[in-house]
Amino acid sequence: MKKLWLVVLTLGFAAAGSATPALAASKARLYNLSTGEVAVAEFHNKWQRGHGDIKVTLGGQNLQGEFSTVANSESSWGSIYGQGVSAGLFSTHIAGAQRGEAIASGSGTVLRCEYMVSGLTMHGHGYCTDNHDGKYQVMF
Repeated sequence: MKKLWLVVLTLGFAAAGSATPALAASKARLYNLSTGEVAVAEFHNKWQRGHGDIKVTLGGQNLQGEFSTVANSESSWGSIYGQGVSAGLFSTHIAGAQRGEAIASGSGTVLRCEYMVSGLTMHGHGYCTDNHDGKYQVMF
């Protein structure tokens, strides 16, 4: 039994000490609700912890920022999401839903997003606004 534990511990430390594999970027699409332009965002959900870096090319501008997803949270959420849905009202249900926010900036543009993501599938949707009155629907 002691030999088995030694093997398990040795493998555990070897895995912990090995090089961290490169994480592939996940992609999201932002659809401009006025012009129809489609922008692509890349984000890294580091070890599925719900927080990471985001990069967006929007109207030829490179924006960088971060996102954060929190399970079972409702505080100060919905001001952007509610604007994206017709008449400012929304009702939606996603199994295992988690809510999140993202912000990215660069070249005088600030993009703010609110989204919902399924904890089961890691797919989601939401809405974004920028400081130039642009509105976007985001899908990932």
